Amino acid sequence: MQTNLSALEAFLDLPIWLIAALVAVPITIVIALGMWISARREDDPRSADLGKEALAIVSGAFIFVGAFAVVTSWDNQTRFAASITNEFTSATSLAEDFGSIGDPRGELVADALVEYALAVKNNEIGAIGTVGPTREAQVQLAVIEADVVTIAETASLTEHQIDNVYTHLEALKDARKSRLTVTLPNLPATLIMLLVASSLLALFGISIYPPSRIKWIKYFYALSSGVIVLLIVVNILALQSPRNISTQVQKPIDLFVTSVEEGGANLGIGGGEGEGEGELGKGEGKGEKPGAPQPGKPKPGQP
Repeated sequence: MQTNLSALEAFLDLPIWLIAALVAVPITIVIALGMWISARREDDPRSADLGKEALAIVSGAFIFVGAFAVVTSWDNQTRFAASITNEFTSATSLAEDFGSIGDPRGELVADALVEYALAVKNNEIGAIGTVGPTREAQVQLAVIEADVVTIAETASLTEHQIDNVYTHLEALKDARKSRLTVTLPNLPATLIMLLVASSLLALFGISIYPPSRIKWIKYFYALSSGVIVLLIVVNILALQSPRNISTQVQKPIDLFVTSVEEGGANLGIGGGEGEGEGELGKGEGKGEKPGAPQPGKPKPGQP
């Protein structure tokens, strides 16, 4: 996987607090310049009306672009998080399938699933500044699929168990494909530039044409507008940052790894100690009902 970052990706890879500081610098300069001009401009009703009309157009552009960017970014993050949740819910189900059949080879599948989970977490969901497939995760998925097929074809599994195994494997692969269709950042650089430019122009107009000539109202209006614009822009950039998104969507992966490593996936249940394949292991492993008398065997209490 290519890790060479574009200029936009490199900027979004910075810590959020640093992104906020870098965005705050031009906002502060624009507001200060606008208020300086406002304090020195002559009262001209005609030019003021024209300036306020231009301000309305620029502000409308910022509102439209900002709303589109927020909705698009939020929807993209939601799809990304949902795909990861589905992917590792299926991985958990697959590990539990092999933990319940009592085949020692099931632990190999669980180990491969943990390696796959770590490869996804460390390389595919934004921790390195980009999202996308990596060879390491692809190899681990191929190992998982090969082990699943081998065990399903050689172990004494019921038809229901085989169906469950293959269903959960396919669900895992489908969720992975869904996750890989999500791109971060998903907004083009030109749209982000338009967002920043419209926000700065809107703040410049607000500073030049305040709603009142009273000094404290003028300062409060300009500074509060600057804070709101800063929060909107930084939140959009945070939703576009692969590294920031990565820290927010890791929980399903961490829960899966913890579940397997601490035995939550039922690994070791079954035939590990000789008794595991007693009544339940042998009966269900060959499709027989546990406790039911077998052909040729006397019922309990009969000689």
